[in-house]
Amino acid sequence: MLSKFTTSQIVSGIRWAFPCGSWSPSVQDWQFLASGLDASEKEQVAQYAYLKDVKSTIIGRFMIKKYVSEVSGLDWKDIKILRDVEHKKPYLCDDQFTRRRVQFNVSHNGDYVALAGEVGILDIGIDLMKIKKTRTANIDEYFRLMRRKYSSAEWAVINSQKSDTEQMAMFYRFWCLKESLTKAVGTGITGDLRNISFNLKSHKLSSNVIVDDTEVFIGGCKCGSWKFEETMIDREHIVTVALNDRERNFKIHRNKCSFTILTYPELILQYQQVTDVDVDYASQIMLKKTF
Repeated sequence: MLSKFTTSQIVSGIRWAFPCGSWSPSVQDWQFLASGLDASEKEQVAQYAYLKDVKSTIIGRFMIKKYVSEVSGLDWKDIKILRDVEHKKPYLCDDQFTRRRVQFNVSHNGDYVALAGEVGILDIGIDLMKIKKTRTANIDEYFRLMRRKYSSAEWAVINSQKSDTEQMAMFYRFWCLKESLTKAVGTGITGDLRNISFNLKSHKLSSNVIVDDTEVFIGGCKCGSWKFEETMIDREHIVTVALNDRERNFKIHRNKCSFTILTYPELILQYQQVTDVDVDYASQIMLKKTF
């Protein structure tokens, strides 16, 4: 029987990333992976038109089940992951959650899928973005279209950067901060995002270094219960984890958590078969669009 955690205990964190962009599964791999999903999960995956979305969704689900299995002791086949109806945020079903308060969130963009996990009474959200050029003709036009997404203070920081590349990197950094917070509270990017404004104490991010001194102001008021972990997975991918200590009676971060890049064997280590191997299902995945 699993022991229950008290809210006074210090929780331990997990930060994982999987390089799905460089991963090319075979039809046999798809057969194996699909058999680790239940019927509803397979149905959800089948709805995607593009192979990259299938890859990131299945990898995200495997990362969640791996994490829950490791920290809760539950067998893979018994783990029940549900989704909030309105905002689609994944969570552990109530009867399993109360045995050990396992919290997690997943994000995917560019070449990676990333997971952040904690055990305790808190809100957690993660966002991952690949720094890339705008789809519009110039950066000024893109920023004009996005004007209402950032506060005047945030725009001042973005526009103070010396080059277009640096401005885009700062733009995506603020976006990851906003997205991670709204995912943590379960609302997603809605409402007037100018009311959520971030103050950067450290302006440079790099790989394997966690920046956690950024402050957030909501409606003009500083929210001290929030902590943000910011880093680069590589030179092109920013990732941010938002953590909110709801009860303010335990410490969220003892040691800063760097991201571990999972290999495929590590990803599937806890796998158990949930559904029958389906050759036709795997073949249909291989036919998904690739661009």
